[in-house]
Amino acid sequence: GVGGGFLIVPTLVLILDFPMKDAIATSLLVIALNCLWGILSRLSGVGSIEITKAIYISIGAIIGMAIGVIIAKKIKAGYLTRIFSYFVIILAFYMFARTLGLIH
Repeated sequence: GVGGGFLIVPTLVLILDFPMKDAIATSLLVIALNCLWGILSRLSGVGSIEITKAIYISIGAIIGMAIGVIIAKKIKAGYLTRIFSYFVIILAFYMFARTLGLIH
């Protein structure tokens, strides 16, 4: 779900006074650990893993992280915070509209 970055990053920045880049990195670590736990539970017999899809998603995530690192080095933290805020607002409106059945 969206809980990882959606809730962790603002909490780390606003309540714990983390710099934005550190909050994003910490959030990604939490999400990665959560994913690892899910994979381990699937491998222990709780379910199955579609390897082909997992590989595609992993490749996409690695490429996305590499692009994100490059972009984050070029953008000031304050601007990054503003971009993230706009993204959260847009995502909230999108989720609200989907919940009401206004879009599919």
